[in-house]
Amino acid sequence: MEKKERIIGLVIGLIGLVFLFHFSFGYVRFDTTDSTVARAIVNIAYYLIDGWRRILLDYSYWIFWSIHWSYILFVWFYRACIGYWAIKSVRVFYKKI
Repeated sequence: MEKKERIIGLVIGLIGLVFLFHFSFGYVRFDTTDSTVARAIVNIAYYLIDGWRRILLDYSYWIFWSIHWSYILFVWFYRACIGYWAIKSVRVFYKKI
């Protein structure tokens, strides 16, 4: 059962990675520069550092990829927990029905 949980955790993490970091919901296409996380980082950076646009874009780029790799490491290290809670959530949902 543990191997199944790890595989499910990785699949859920991969789906999350694609939709958070590489899919643009505004344009309904795969676009890394306009993804949900990229927009959030740029908007936060514009709010914090108003006026320094060139430096801002450089930092936003590096922050995006740092968070991207941190997410991948998080999913890799906690894949069994993600899978376990996903399976448990589905079982609880089916029991309610």
